[in-house]
Amino acid sequence: MATKKLSDRKPAGFFVAHLPSGTWALAIFILCILPGDALLNIDFWTIDWEDKAAHLGVFGLLGLLMVWGEWRRKGILNPRPAVKVMIVVLCLLFGMLIEIIQNEFIPTRYGSAGDAIADFLGALLGTLLAPYALRLVKKIRQ
Repeated sequence: MATKKLSDRKPAGFFVAHLPSGTWALAIFILCILPGDALLNIDFWTIDWEDKAAHLGVFGLLGLLMVWGEWRRKGILNPRPAVKVMIVVLCLLFGMLIEIIQNEFIPTRYGSAGDAIADFLGALLGTLLAPYALRLVKKIRQ
């Protein structure tokens, strides 16, 4: 079965286009509000690099999914810089909100500026690399 080109498809509405990123954001939120003793503790170093790498990857995927949602919605593979900034800022605010919730309301969890920085860097990388990754996926699918 031939894959339709994006230009042949009807653009998705906002909520349909962003359903994958919204679902992923919900999964992030649920994982982050679990009590600390419910999670695996993998710690090989003094600085918890594994945790920072996880934050980087999780928010990198969120940024990528948000760019993909914009591609599905508007058909633009590489969004304007203002849209990319908006995606990174939304991810940053989401990450900061999670850290505040963890610090104030979740037993055995604490907010961390280091985690928020890793969230920001992951979102930045995911958003900036998304057009290249999506272009590669598009090329493979053709």
